[in-house]
Amino acid sequence: MNQQPEALRLADALEEKEYPPRRAAADELRRLHAENEDHIQQLRKEQLEVERLHSVNAQLLEALGALEEYSKRVGNVASNLAAIAAAEREACAKLCDGEGLYMTAAAIRARGQL
Repeated sequence: MNQQPEALRLADALEEKEYPPRRAAADELRRLHAENEDHIQQLRKEQLEVERLHSVNAQLLEALGALEEYSKRVGNVASNLAAIAAAEREACAKLCDGEGLYMTAAAIRARGQL
């Protein structure tokens, strides 16, 4: 069985008899076949690029998920540290109040307001 594309087979059939319009039609069929082959190759390249970009996108989404999780943990740590610092300031201010150092206690409490 002949594996020749239909366009090329038809072009050969058109040239069996020497007649200028048939020769022109055969040439045009061959030109169009070559152009289609070029387009097919370009589409294959673009499909590979789309697949590559899908892979990159998946990697970026995975990294973003990890970053969001890390950000939540850092946010929790920062909140915990702020709460610890506030508790320590209040404990220090209470100690100063107990010792009669009211100006110092007020200054310590004010630092937590910044």
